[in-house]
Amino acid sequence: MSAADLPEKLYFHVDLDAFYASVEQRDNPELRGLPVIVGGDRSGRGVVSACSYEARVFGVHSAMPVAEACRLCSEAVVLPVRMQRYQEVSAKIMALLETHTPVLQQISIDEAFLDMSGTEKLLGPAYDQAVRLKRIIRTEFGLNASIGIANSRYVAKMASDFRKPDGLHEVRPGCEMDFVAQLDLKDIWGLGKKTRVRLNQLGIHTVEELRKLNEHELRGFLGESSGSYLYLACRGIDPGIFSGKSSRHSISTETTFDRDIHDTATLETVLLELCEQVMYRVYKADAYSQTATIKVRT
Repeated sequence: MSAADLPEKLYFHVDLDAFYASVEQRDNPELRGLPVIVGGDRSGRGVVSACSYEARVFGVHSAMPVAEACRLCSEAVVLPVRMQRYQEVSAKIMALLETHTPVLQQISIDEAFLDMSGTEKLLGPAYDQAVRLKRIIRTEFGLNASIGIANSRYVAKMASDFRKPDGLHEVRPGCEMDFVAQLDLKDIWGLGKKTRVRLNQLGIHTVEELRKLNEHELRGFLGESSGSYLYLACRGIDPGIFSGKSSRHSISTETTFDRDIHDTATLETVLLELCEQVMYRVYKADAYSQTATIKVRT
């Protein structure tokens, strides 16, 4: 078979909306429509692991201290993290997704890539497939999922965020540049806060302004790796971070606090949650580890 005969690449990125909080609202229907915060308790201990969209309206977001979140949203329902329950629901949904794709790449407890290349002739247009998949997830699990469709994992990831919550967006081949041009710099996956500050200092505030710099200039301003990454990313070209191939054979997760945390109990709670997430992914990958590392940035 020649390269011309191979099906065009097609990927779905499926992201379960406000997963922890949505599971809590599904398990307890009285919480539906209410601002829900998962993580810690009302005493102010802990940080927000997840929150419902009703809470996000008040400015609440993950990694925020619960005490601050409660000040922003005094009527919020604050619940402890039930990681075992979330993992149980996630496992069932991932098993469902596996029946819809030849290749499933789970990248966290609540999101995965589906390689849908070559399925359109058998199952119909990609958009229609995604509509059906969203309907099945809602019917069988009572949860909403946002799905991005593109011919690269990287663009599909950004497309799933584009119309959240309960979103669905397809980026057709050849339209990647136009799609990315609609995004804010903060929506470029992998473009962190510190890099955005550096770009703002250079007078760059939009994707179009970023594209005016060539790769050599970006590498000079941001370093070789970051510069090359952004040169590709702002043009809708997959930089390769979701290729499924990794030079580092590692499984990791992390979180960033809005401000310095000095409370030991809070830090231990967050560390436990992160450890559980990594352990779950190690188990799913049928892997084992020779080295465990904790990274702390002060």
